[in-house]
Amino acid sequence: MNQKRNPASPPGPASKRKGMPSRKISATLIDFAQPILKHIDENTTQKQVEKGLMLAVCVWNAIVLDLWKSENRCLEKIRSLFDETDDPRCSQLIETLVERKRTRFAHDLRAISHFSVELNQGTLHVHAQANMDSKVLVAIQEGFPLPLLS
Repeated sequence: MNQKRNPASPPGPASKRKGMPSRKISATLIDFAQPILKHIDENTTQKQVEKGLMLAVCVWNAIVLDLWKSENRCLEKIRSLFDETDDPRCSQLIETLVERKRTRFAHDLRAISHFSVELNQGTLHVHAQANMDSKVLVAIQEGFPLPLLS
């Protein structure tokens, strides 16, 4: 099987590259999304889990993309979308996820480019792929400080 990689990214697994988190992004996503996933029970559908994880991925990526390029203002856009809903729990959940990213995952600058979910007889399986902006990766490898979630 032929595999293609982005020429801007170094070859090899992320865990072998300096500055890259060694933990799989799928495990990180499950941990990050615990404020959502803790509500899963026997009545929860796969579609509901997918929607919850989609919100978590959107918040995660908004924060990461804003760090990559501050003028993106992705998190601001997500907040404004959910400010317009009738359910204040949405905004509260977003702020919980933002705080979680700041306090537990600030060092992880990977964006989640794809994820899939399988909920089978109460067991959750999450597969995810991560990407990192090549300029950010170089800065990390060179030891340059980044404005982490200021």
